[in-house]
Amino acid sequence: MPHELLKKFIITIRTTVFSLIAL
Repeated sequence: MPHELLKKFIITIRTTVFSLIAL
């Protein structure tokens, strides 16, 4: 798996978690 894709996936997950916590 390309590192760029993995990094993007991790950023997406963290953003989602952060959004849920913000709510």
